[in-house]
Amino acid sequence: MSSDFPYLEPVDGLVYALILNGQGGSRQIGWDELKAWRPEQGPLWAHVDRSHPKVQAWLYEESGLDSINAGALLREDTRPRAEFGSGESLLLMMRGLNFNEGDDPTDLVSLRAWVEPGRLITLRKRHVLAAKDCREALSKGKGARSIPELLRRIAERINYRFESAIDAVDNELADLEILADARRKQFPEQKLSGIRRDAVELRRYLAPQRDMFAHLRGMSPPWLFGKHKDAWRELSNIATHYVEELDNIRERAAILQDQRAARLSQAMNRTIYAMTLMTGLFLPLTFITGLLGINVGGIPGADSPLGFHIVSGVLLVLAVGQLLVFRRLRWL
Repeated sequence: MSSDFPYLEPVDGLVYALILNGQGGSRQIGWDELKAWRPEQGPLWAHVDRSHPKVQAWLYEESGLDSINAGALLREDTRPRAEFGSGESLLLMMRGLNFNEGDDPTDLVSLRAWVEPGRLITLRKRHVLAAKDCREALSKGKGARSIPELLRRIAERINYRFESAIDAVDNELADLEILADARRKQFPEQKLSGIRRDAVELRRYLAPQRDMFAHLRGMSPPWLFGKHKDAWRELSNIATHYVEELDNIRERAAILQDQRAARLSQAMNRTIYAMTLMTGLFLPLTFITGLLGINVGGIPGADSPLGFHIVSGVLLVLAVGQLLVFRRLRWL
């Protein structure tokens, strides 16, 4: 779907309220009509900003929801979950990629939903692209014809968009693996840490979202999933695949980081080994030159014009002898 379709700014917390016509289109209504809506008027989709006081008051006082479910929808921090309420209602929490300008896509946005046979209430704080896509389709007469289909389409748009983010992380890791194999001195260690962090953050919400889809598939009421059970099963399978991909990325990143640490440790050990050998080589030579350099009488050869050459020759022979000994001991 086109990404040029504009986001709507909420009016008193109401982003939009649409009555579906059953033919893929919809009619937009305002706050007054939303409050006066009755099921016989047609399926209703209300998309609201949960942070607005008017929305919070409407949920608690006029929406028909009990205080427990209203409080759950307005809770600040949530994880993906699905709970069937009394009658034929469903409380649903989902997470999607963050495509808001200036935000990190892995800083996931939350979409909460209250589903009934003739009504869908969705709540967001930041823009959710999946809701925008479904509204655009309805504006063109190519949208959902019922509440179950609308909920399925929103879940599909949320779920499928994770593929691009996971592919991007996977490609970045593959590039780093090539760099590591080339043994480049300049290796972006921070980038590798960022990949591991992104994979952990995505999996943190995708794993419970996968479980939520599986739960819905197994416990779904006929009115909501009867015609869409195959689609929800596919959503569950795709979410499972995403989690497996993220696990694979985390393992590869951990292996690459371990390899980098091992190579750095080997390089450091080689450096320390070379310095140790140099120290062992020059220690006797330093001792002799230091001994001959003390300012006391009786230093051998102090008055001889050949003293320096004799000492240098002795030191050279000693150094060569040490090297031969090191070779014999296989230290070199």
